[in-house]
Amino acid sequence: MYNMPIVSVRLNDDDKRRLESYGPISQVVREGLKLFLNSKKRVEALSKLDKLQHQNVIKTKSIEDLKLIREDRSR
Repeated sequence: MYNMPIVSVRLNDDDKRRLESYGPISQVVREGLKLFLNSKKRVEALSKLDKLQHQNVIKTKSIEDLKLIREDRSR
């Protein structure tokens, strides 16, 4: 088995009981941490994308946009 770090979590009885309804506490906490980290990665990626979009603003006319949309739809 791998050398895995141990994480301690303090829960009140109500939270523990609610978490146990989804499975073993260790598995629920592990899945919760994965979801949290994926959420943070997603937010960082969207932030980078937003920053890039603001740096590289493309200026087109409405007619050109309409033409591009029609070309995309016909593909």
